[in-house]
Formats: sequence, C-alpha cells, structure tokens
Amino acid sequence: MQLFPDLVFGWVFTLGVLAFVSYAAWREARRLPLPPRYVAWGLSAGAAINAVRGAWLGAQGVNAWPLGPGDGWWGLLGGLLFAAMGYGFGYLFFWPLRKRRLCADADARLFTVISTWVGIGLAAYILGLALLLVLVFGVLKAGYQFVVRRSVERSSREAGFALPLALATALMVFVGYRFELGLAEATTKPAESLTDPTAPNR
Repeated sequence: MQLFPDLVFGWVFTLGVLAFVSYAAWREARRLPLPPRYVAWGLSAGAAINAVRGAWLGAQGVNAWPLGPGDGWWGLLGGLLFAAMGYGFGYLFFWPLRKRRLCADADARLFTVISTWVGIGLAAYILGLALLLVLVFGVLKAGYQFVVRRSVERSSREAGFALPLALATALMVFVGYRFELGLAEATTKPAESLTDPTAPNR
C-alpha cells in the first residue's frame, strides 16, 4: 500500500515527526518541561499533514487507508480519520496509567503526538520498542551503580521516556517507511506494512 504521494513528501513527513520527538528528548535531557503549546502544535501538524497526505493520495486515485480509494476529499477525510485513530490509541493507552500516576503527563502527551502522526500500526511498534529500551537503560543504570558503588540522585539523573521514545521512533519510521523513502528497493513483495497490519501486500 502506498503511504506517501511522492518521495519528497515522505521525507518531509518523516523528518517532521523526528524533529518533534528529538526536540522533546533534548528538553528532557536539560530537565526542561514540554510546553503544552508545543504539544498542541505537534497534534495540529500531525492532523494537517495526514489530511494533506490523504487528499493527495486520493487525488491520485490511490487507496488512502482506512477509507479506501476515492477522490481528494475522500482521501482528506481518510487522512484525518487516520490521525484521529492514532490520537485515540495514544490517549486511551496512557489514560489509565496517568490516572494511577504510573507515568508522567509529558510522556503521555509526547507519545500521543507521535501516534497522531504515524497512526496506530507503527505507533504500537514504537511503543513496544521504547518500553524495551527503557528496561534496557534501567538495567544498564543499575549495573553501573552496582559496579561503581554509587547512588545516582533520582530527581536529577533519572532516565526519562523521551530519549527511548525518540530512538524507537527513528528506528521504526526508517524501517516502516524504508521503501517509500527510497532506502530499500522492493524487488519482491514486502511483508505487511508496519503502519497498517491489515494492509494487503504491494
């Protein structure tokens, strides 16, 4: 299934979401809060770029998941629905965790922006890899503290979620979009798209 109308748009889309999550990781490293207005800009940009993506694909007569083939207006609606479903996935996953204070509000907002951009399918892979990286970083940190017999102050040195999420996002978008970005040549029909597990093969 074609994800982007052309190569340039695919790179703009990819670099846009990576720029957002990289900036969030940079702010976390400097122990700066993520401004709510920045989150609002990220959500708006994610919805807008998916609307343009869907409308462009629809105008080309390409299947604009999840609504199927149609014209530009139909594709625009599909792009907005794609973004809305991603937002819903991010919000609903973190809502019970936030309610029980098991995660920070900034982490939940950051992932919700990413899921709005990339949709449910790829966001699920990103979340799984990010949680794995959090576990790996935690084990490495504990091992370092044990070896050097040093207690690291929790408030100032605690590893956050933004860096693992940024690394996971970078890896998964380049893997998931490798054909659309021209990073790999689809000489044979690739496996099911990470961005839509139900999508048919090319």
